[in-house]
Amino acid sequence: SNYADWIDAVRIRWAAEPSDLDRTVFALSYREAAPLDSYNTAPLMADIPILMLHGKRDKAVPASLGDLLWNRLGEPERWTAPGGHEVLFLGFLPIKTRALLDWLDEVER
Repeated sequence: SNYADWIDAVRIRWAAEPSDLDRTVFALSYREAAPLDSYNTAPLMADIPILMLHGKRDKAVPASLGDLLWNRLGEPERWTAPGGHEVLFLGFLPIKTRALLDWLDEVER
């Protein structure tokens, strides 16, 4: 994650190299302990118009987890950018401003 390498905000240390089962149990335990995590809250947003902006190569939110979130949201409209969230915000969105405003106008109706 960018948050581990760039800003040293996340640290996970395993006593031994984790197995796939260890990682699965860890993820399930986290989700159970974090009821407000997007994994748990996404299904509650089914009746809200959603436009997902997704960086295909993001490391802050790995793309595979972005795919999972998109699925949990009911696969709403999604726009993808070729890089991470930095490219998404600094390069992709500025050229999509008109399209974004049109999307907002459409869902407002």
